[in-house]
Amino acid sequence: MVLYHHRRKSDNTIFYIGIGTIKRANAKTGRNKLWHRIAKKHGIYVEILIDNLSKTDAIKWEIYLIELYGKINDNNGPLCNITNGGDGASGVTFILSDETKKKMSIASKGKPKSIQHRINIGNGHRGINNYMYGKKHTYETKNKMSESHKGIKNHFYGKTHSEKTRQHISQLNKGRTGDKCQNSKKVIDIVSGKTYSCCKDAAEYLSIKYSTLRAKLNGSRPNNTNLKYI
Repeated sequence: MVLYHHRRKSDNTIFYIGIGTIKRANAKTGRNKLWHRIAKKHGIYVEILIDNLSKTDAIKWEIYLIELYGKINDNNGPLCNITNGGDGASGVTFILSDETKKKMSIASKGKPKSIQHRINIGNGHRGINNYMYGKKHTYETKNKMSESHKGIKNHFYGKTHSEKTRQHISQLNKGRTGDKCQNSKKVIDIVSGKTYSCCKDAAEYLSIKYSTLRAKLNGSRPNNTNLKYI
């Protein structure tokens, strides 16, 4: 048996993992509706990953890769596979044992993924392929996420950075304002039209406490200024 995957011609994103014969890998019949929609819209590349596999090994690899990339139907990845692998849509699923997962993990160690492979994995979780694309967490979910990182649940609870680490962090953050900081938002005075490269620059220029201005711009405090994020 062979292990294969299908890529979108438009962006090289992997969208299907399968096993079978080479003929099956190249077949367009017997695919699910989601597969046909993607193939029709983007076109496909067929790539044989491993050949001459026993059925048992082929099933193990199929399940492993589907779990690795994630499925559209499960909102955790770009694959259009309907099942988790194994015997496919027949409903019989071959589940990897912890021992098998450990063996596969050990076998892959020391074998770095190619740059293209890493790019493809990244692309498989960006934009429309991301399971949270177009969605927002509910207020209840946000609170649960927040609570799960507070107090003793926080991974840094009871710990402090060493003096060396604090100095290192300080050096990294020095001068990281405005265009030097990738995460900064520009601020504009909607009356005068003057723009600032970030909230910190605006606060320093207007002699306003940085934390106070940031709270106003973020909406956590009433904004009685003429400033807003662009």
